[in-house]
Amino acid sequence: MTGDSPESGRVEELVRSLSVERLQPYRLPKKVSPDEGDYDWLLRYVWNIRLCESLYPGLQNLETALRNGMHGALSAAYGTEFWFREEGLLDGHERKLLLRAESHIPANRRKVAGKYVAELNFGFWASLLHRRYHDSLVPKVMKAAFPRRTQPLKRSTVAGEPEAIRKPRNRVFHHEPIWNNPQLAALHNLILQYIAWLNYELFLVTRGVDRFEEVHGAGTAPYKETIAQIG
Repeated sequence: MTGDSPESGRVEELVRSLSVERLQPYRLPKKVSPDEGDYDWLLRYVWNIRLCESLYPGLQNLETALRNGMHGALSAAYGTEFWFREEGLLDGHERKLLLRAESHIPANRRKVAGKYVAELNFGFWASLLHRRYHDSLVPKVMKAAFPRRTQPLKRSTVAGEPEAIRKPRNRVFHHEPIWNNPQLAALHNLILQYIAWLNYELFLVTRGVDRFEEVHGAGTAPYKETIAQIG
């Protein structure tokens, strides 16, 4: 370790447990910060944990509201909770995702549509807004799943946003670095905007527990004492 980082066997043990490889993405280039040490990596690692945690309420509520909103709209439109089994309704990719989800559901529970809804991933629901479903699923979804709006939303507006959210969402849930994403604040705003489109009351609830702006704005400073205690 270099600079004013606390040199101790305890910090080295912590780094060993996390692995240098896992901490490497939290290191700044030497030309930017020549005195980088384990202490700095750990600070960003802890901050990253808090950032992921702060995005969790929004991501959880968005995913839940999106799938339940779409499922409810399509169930009403097709007169069955098993609308996804309608012949010729889903294209190849979505059918594959459906079969994959079904494989994770015990055979004796496959009569419960909600099991499919919970098992199908974020990408599946977002894909139902693709232009290839413009004349089939989209009109039914847009009318019922996005009821709270001051002006009509276009399919292209709501379809593009989940894709912008999906990759960062996967990084959050797979415990990967997001601290260095320059669009993180914009992503947070987008998540909240999408929830508001789906259900304004849920947007208010989400805002009530949301701590992203505080965590993002504070940076690594709040965790210096925690890491210093190890030294």
